[in-house]
Amino acid sequence: MSFAVKIPTSTAGGEYQIVIKSSLSAFLPSKRKIYIEKYEQPDYLVTVDFEKQGGYLPGEAAKAKIKIRRPDGEQLLPGSKAKVECQTIGLSLDLDLDNKGETTVEFLIPQTVTAKSLSFSVSVLNGFSA
Repeated sequence: MSFAVKIPTSTAGGEYQIVIKSSLSAFLPSKRKIYIEKYEQPDYLVTVDFEKQGGYLPGEAAKAKIKIRRPDGEQLLPGSKAKVECQTIGLSLDLDLDNKGETTVEFLIPQTVTAKSLSFSVSVLNGFSA
């Protein structure tokens, strides 16, 4: 059995309980908690495409293309920058974005890296006027 319920957009965020009952007493009532959160559109849509698929080894140079877009289609401000960080390897770079919101990042994976995976963060600096 499946069903769909449309939740009104005016519903406040929080915890709710759904109760499912059979009008024919075919099954016992069932209760489930659900959580509703207000959707907030992100300020930016960020895509990172690494040149090499399958990962990099210690000592290799990594290269990726970064694309940053506004969901509403608004252009980024001229002179916008992206900050790329990876705490595990001590990487912190401020990169200029071109007029399409794109840039390329290159860095060396240190020989001393023992982590099986690295986490990167990309943030936008001065990307649009509020």
